Amino acid sequence: MSLFFILSPEDWATGGEPMTTRQKKYLYDLARPRGIYLHFLRKPEDQGRNRQRVTKAEAAILIAMLKDGVRPTREYLNSLGRNPIPYEPPQHARYWRDCHSQATDMQIVWVSSLVAQMGVPRSLIEQGLVGITRGQVSLLIGCWREWKESAWAWRFGNKNWLWERSVQLAKAELPLPGETLEEDVKGEDEYAVEQDEVTIAEMIWRELFMKQEEVVEENLVLKQEVIIKAEEL
Repeated sequence: MSLFFILSPEDWATGGEPMTTRQKKYLYDLARPRGIYLHFLRKPEDQGRNRQRVTKAEAAILIAMLKDGVRPTREYLNSLGRNPIPYEPPQHARYWRDCHSQATDMQIVWVSSLVAQMGVPRSLIEQGLVGITRGQVSLLIGCWREWKESAWAWRFGNKNWLWERSVQLAKAELPLPGETLEEDVKGEDEYAVEQDEVTIAEMIWRELFMKQEEVVEENLVLKQEVIIKAEEL
């Protein structure tokens, strides 16, 4: 699975190096209670020809998965530490070679688990993931991981709208080649996401804040009109 930002860019600088002893211990502590066997945690001499050279970046992503309550597939676990392509710190998904490829099974499992944990119906989640790409779903994973740690997101009543809006923005930010989108998909903050200044989660928070400000302003205007009419009487 392609890498994406679950950490700051600085944290990926040495991502191609072997995972640390601390990461190994953390993975063991996370995997054991869940009944997940991690072959690569064995000593290199005990792994035989099936040796996996798991990197810091791969370990960081797996740790994030397990903390999010996602159960990695055996296929995914076996793929770790076997990437023949030299490691490079990941760029924004729009620069990936496979950005527009079909999302991987592991990506779908991860984002579905995150969104379902916050109460969005499975049927709505599946509907939003139809035709989703690797780049788009990576943005969604980052977005919903951010919300999972946010108190306001848990308190927000219409989480179905959050899901639909985040999918809409992910597809707008990384459209398929030749795809034309409606002008009002992203709204006034479109430039901010394109220039990597804000995340999709932050952009939606701004939208909600602006709507709240508009409601407050409308109420003030209405109150003023009522006062004027009362004075006229």
